[in-house]
Amino acid sequence: MDPAARLLVVIGPRGSGRRRIASTWLEGAGQLVDFSEMPPGTTPAVAVRRVLTVLEDSGAARVAAILPPVPQAFELALRPDAQLLRGPDLFLTVPEVERLARELGTGPALSGTRVPGPAAKTPEQLWRLTGGWLYGVETLLKDPGAEMELANVLGRAIAPWVAYVDPEGLLPEAAFLPFFSEDMLQAFY
Repeated sequence: MDPAARLLVVIGPRGSGRRRIASTWLEGAGQLVDFSEMPPGTTPAVAVRRVLTVLEDSGAARVAAILPPVPQAFELALRPDAQLLRGPDLFLTVPEVERLARELGTGPALSGTRVPGPAAKTPEQLWRLTGGWLYGVETLLKDPGAEMELANVLGRAIAPWVAYVDPEGLLPEAAFLPFFSEDMLQAFY
């Protein structure tokens, strides 16, 4: 993180720890502006104007803005006093999953050992099941058998995110395509 930044622009899906990271970055001083859910009647341009107003009114204090993945949010992050965190920056790595498990008191001492419980998983298995989503990792650390619940929650978190990235709605259709096999490719050619 850039210590000179006054504005943190966070563009990440729900469940990725975006609010926690933004609040931590503020260090108890500054203001959090959350337009990630885009209240009805709010446009991206209005959200960015509101963030700029808060930034101007805050003097030297920091401002953390959580925004949807729209061009205006990325343009805001181009300011010289801004820092951008995107979805990939928010997702945990395997060592971070291991560290979180240890901090929660459920974790392994070594990366190859299993987290205690009936459906015990290694940090790498937790990471593979969740993609590194903070909410998913915490959920499975607390209840290793909650895989189906977790899939439903993360699916609901991903849906609005995909709507911004894929406005034509092609990704859900692609999810039903079979894996391409050598036979299929030969038939195509």
